[in-house]
Amino acid sequence: MGASGMHRKDILVVDDEQSQLLVLQRFLQASGFHVRSAGDGESALALLQADPSTVLMLDLKMPGMGGQALIDAVQALPIVQPVILVMTASDDASTIIGTMKKGVYDYLIKPIKRQDLLFRVERAFAHFHTEYVLAQIEQEKLLKLEQQQKWTQYLGELQRRPAHKQQIFKNLHTNFNQGGGFGALISLMEFVVADAKEEQGLFVYRVDPEIHRDMRRNLDFAARIMNHFHKLDALESGPLKGATGTVADFYAVLARVCAELKPYADLDQSRILLNDPSAGLGRHTIYWDRELFYQCIYEVIINALKFSPPESEIVVLLKIVGDHVVLNVLNPPPLNPMGESPVIPQDAWHLLKEPFFRIHKHLNEKYNTMDFGLGLPLVDQTMRRYKGSLEIGTLSDHASNADGVTRVISVELGLPLSD
Repeated sequence: MGASGMHRKDILVVDDEQSQLLVLQRFLQASGFHVRSAGDGESALALLQADPSTVLMLDLKMPGMGGQALIDAVQALPIVQPVILVMTASDDASTIIGTMKKGVYDYLIKPIKRQDLLFRVERAFAHFHTEYVLAQIEQEKLLKLEQQQKWTQYLGELQRRPAHKQQIFKNLHTNFNQGGGFGALISLMEFVVADAKEEQGLFVYRVDPEIHRDMRRNLDFAARIMNHFHKLDALESGPLKGATGTVADFYAVLARVCAELKPYADLDQSRILLNDPSAGLGRHTIYWDRELFYQCIYEVIINALKFSPPESEIVVLLKIVGDHVVLNVLNPPPLNPMGESPVIPQDAWHLLKEPFFRIHKHLNEKYNTMDFGLGLPLVDQTMRRYKGSLEIGTLSDHASNADGVTRVISVELGLPLSD
């Protein structure tokens, strides 16, 4: 693919009706797409051979090489395959079904409504992105088999040390309860106590409104921290709670989280791209706790948002791999003050699962998170308790960056199927 590859909104429109072609080209260009056009199948094929497009939108009925023949020819090319949209004046079901069986992503019935066109084209680009990332994941896994084996050995060592982890969380829970608060809360209380006046045998506390508001905020924060420790403690020492659900239920929770986090993505003009998995998710079952896994999914995706540069694309992929359902969340790495993306060694990623470890020293107050380095330990504990896995690392994409290797952070949750 060309220099900008999967990152540019590049679309090739093919139609033998010049007036229709011109209207489509102008509308899509005005909507922010890079548009090329061709008036016949032969010209379109030549353009794709020279420089493949991300999306190919073609008319089915054209003289010479028609739409069906062009689809076959394109799919035979040794290129990264474009997402194909077809335009047809026919609403005949057999024609549409026959075309879709060729691997066409979507179709548009003429006359085409502009909003419908924009919706389907945007969805086609999102589909290309997620499919491209899925392919990169598979390639990267083949390149990292040795590292995966070491990672599996590490997870095994963690599982053989449950008493150590359990004692950590019990001690933390007890110590923080006995401590009666955290730094800011303690400081605020000192202000209040120092300003107390004794009147008729009683202490009267005069609290500045601003200090009172800060105390309320910090009390809420402390309560959230304690609740988090309670969950970690319960995961280690309490009975396993859950029920049988379907992978379709899991995907519904995933879609809910993505929708709820959209306002946070909008803060930095970022996007969350959720793939559209194949049908049949309802046939596969899992043993899980819906609310607990909601929290885990929320934690992983909001972490991806927090630790990505502005205007990033957070790719969220759900798929069935063997006897597991696998969730991948991928994001560009955070930038240091020099504007660079530091490379974290593969054997150091496990530190992110440890309590109080943070990848970034700055808090992210706009995301309404605790930033104590406790989120991923909860995810790790949950996945291990439900016989799943949490894997964190980087993926290298050698194709999408003409100037070098593009790296993305990959967080992968794997949960065994119970069917």
